Amino acid sequence: MKTAKQSIDLEYKGTKKRLNLRTALISLCMFAFVGTSAQTGTVTVKLRNASVKELFSAIEKQTSYRFSYRDAEIKGKGNVTISATNRELKQLLEGELSKLGLKYAVSGNKIIVTPVAAAASAQPKKVTGKVVDANGEPVIGATIKEQGTANGTITDFDGNFALDVADNAMLEVSYIGYKSQELKAVAGKMLSVTLREDTEVLDEVVVVGYGTQKKVNLTGAVSSVKVAEVLGDRPLVSASEALQGAVPGLLVSNGGNQAGTGKSFQIRGAY
Repeated sequence: MKTAKQSIDLEYKGTKKRLNLRTALISLCMFAFVGTSAQTGTVTVKLRNASVKELFSAIEKQTSYRFSYRDAEIKGKGNVTISATNRELKQLLEGELSKLGLKYAVSGNKIIVTPVAAAASAQPKKVTGKVVDANGEPVIGATIKEQGTANGTITDFDGNFALDVADNAMLEVSYIGYKSQELKAVAGKMLSVTLREDTEVLDEVVVVGYGTQKKVNLTGAVSSVKVAEVLGDRPLVSASEALQGAVPGLLVSNGGNQAGTGKSFQIRGAY
């Protein structure tokens, strides 16, 4: 049988537990209200050529948030000019901080501000290789170009080349009279390129003297003369006179002083 004192103690303890539970619930509700209000609430900020700290201070006065940052990380980030009325805090922070090269993270009622890490710039890589023909002979002066750019080089007397290109670059190797080739640039490996003759180019027709001949059948060099540049204002009556002194290795001489006598042509000492 409980005594009166025991009954009073039990009632007091029960009341105390109910009070503690009520206090905890009220505190939890207040915390939830503050957090929700701060995240979804709106702020009004009107600043002109203000510092980043002044922006943070204006927000702190209207919310329960406090900003955490390092002075060195926000120093020199530029001035803030903003005119925002009843704007959502999240929207304002994302818009303004991104302009300043900053980002933020929320932890409780603390807004931690840090600089945005600069993206690492792609370092160029050096590729080397050698260009040869079907007979294994080095191709001198072949063009090696990084596709999509103006970056390129040519092969040396041994057919070797070296070029700094971007990562995952594609190379295009070309030379007059040969088919162009494409290959992936691989750093740290000697690339070997074999160029094949372009048969379509060899089928081109070349004008020689007063006739035509396929380029593939030519055994000597072919020289061309631009008549407009050769003639100029010179008063000439024949094509032989126009060629006189215009083509290296070609000697044009008179066949005689008699009327109607033609001229003779001597190419590199042979008639």
